[in-house]
Amino acid sequence: MDTPMRKRCLYPGCRILVTGARSYCITHQPYGTGWNRLRASILKRDGYVCQIGGGAGYCKLWATTVDHIDGNPHNNHPANLQAACRECNTAKGGALIA
Repeated sequence: MDTPMRKRCLYPGCRILVTGARSYCITHQPYGTGWNRLRASILKRDGYVCQIGGGAGYCKLWATTVDHIDGNPHNNHPANLQAACRECNTAKGGALIA
């Protein structure tokens, strides 16, 4: 039985090996056009203002990314998404912030 060819994920700095026709590991798989439309609608819904922090602690910087509130990148329900500035989204990572 042949073993599938393995190659490194194309994301800069990632060392995970992928097989078959895939070019990225599951963590770095680029989102498709459906995500781009959803992302645009979330940014517009939230007025392009960072929503991370909640309550009176909102960051209030210009949002350019969309955060998954529960940290699950596969849960793309609009209620689980919020506009975020790059700094807050990066700092939060996959953590759940109440």
